[in-house]
Amino acid sequence: MTQKINKNKSNTNNGKHLLQVDDLNVHFFTRRGVARAVDGVSFHVDEGESLGIVGESGSGKSVTALGILRLVPSPGEIVQGSVRLDGENLTEISGQAMRKIRGSKISMILQDPMTSLNPSFSIGEQVSEAISIHQGLKGKSLKDRVVEMLTKVRIPAAESRVGDFPHQLSGGMRQRASGAIGISCTPKVLICDEPTTALDMTIQAQYLELLKEVQKETGVAFIFITHDMGIVAKMCDRVVVMYAGRIVEAGPVIDVFRNPSHPYTISLLKCLPRLTAVDRLESIDGQPPDPHVFPTGCRFAPRCPKAQKLCREEYPKTTVVSGDHINACHFPGDWN
Repeated sequence: MTQKINKNKSNTNNGKHLLQVDDLNVHFFTRRGVARAVDGVSFHVDEGESLGIVGESGSGKSVTALGILRLVPSPGEIVQGSVRLDGENLTEISGQAMRKIRGSKISMILQDPMTSLNPSFSIGEQVSEAISIHQGLKGKSLKDRVVEMLTKVRIPAAESRVGDFPHQLSGGMRQRASGAIGISCTPKVLICDEPTTALDMTIQAQYLELLKEVQKETGVAFIFITHDMGIVAKMCDRVVVMYAGRIVEAGPVIDVFRNPSHPYTISLLKCLPRLTAVDRLESIDGQPPDPHVFPTGCRFAPRCPKAQKLCREEYPKTTVVSGDHINACHFPGDWN
């Protein structure tokens, strides 16, 4: 089932979106059978726009990002769908052509800098790698560019930090270094996979403001993959809510947050702490379904307190709530 999000603002690419994902399917072929990690996902992002992809662990967020970059680990495969960047289908080009695009036109800030940064190489060496490959800089020009990138992400005394190794930096510094690698070649699309997981609240706020400034300067489009709805509210124009490999709700952030229409989205929002709350935080009962054996009907039905017979028998069609706000629920009116 393909789930499309309608265009919600104009762009300058002759009516085309900067990044267009259509009916993306990523399956893992295991001894237990086929795990449909991403199962017919469609969305877009335009220049200078920020899109949030939210959901619990295992909902397919990170695998969607890896599918876009064609970095799905074995035994995973993209079995269907297209990913178009500036109109070029990334799923049809050769591996060599994709390597030229990955890091230059589209890049990614990985989730945990403790594991994504190589402890055997200095920060300068790791930031310089993509610059050297894609821009051909060498020697002093390369070092100056690395220092420029580290300065841009507000690493103090960047020139002296070039030779430092990851273990010599704080958690916040390591995250900034990962950001420097991501923006080093000024990509058009930057995927941020849980970019603030290892940061305390103060450093997190500073880092998010830094990303906003980078976006204003370069016009880069962000895709934030997160379980933190607060980051989505602060950073994103639109949001996609994923559950069990599919999009269950999507639209402008303000519409989805003010008028959530899918029970899963509402459950996620109820899990958020509030300054005025006096009761205990709510939780979502149960666990996400096994991707090897999805239920026949709505995949959230086993955990939904208002699920009815139809929900367990038939997967709901994607319908328009209002404007660009869509959802996939048989009874969205019951939740308004």
